[in-house]
Amino acid sequence: MIFFIFLHVHVFLSNTVFLQYFTNKSVFKKKISYYLKLVAYLHTVIPML
Repeated sequence: MIFFIFLHVHVFLSNTVFLQYFTNKSVFKKKISYYLKLVAYLHTVIPML
């Protein structure tokens, strides 16, 4: 479980750094929606493992 928490933090931080290069709100919303989908996917798959 610690690995998955680390993965969440890592993905979030890398997305935040990546977002700093974009001021376009549409790109920002796409990245946020992608991150939320990824989190939802992980929370769906992890309990099954």
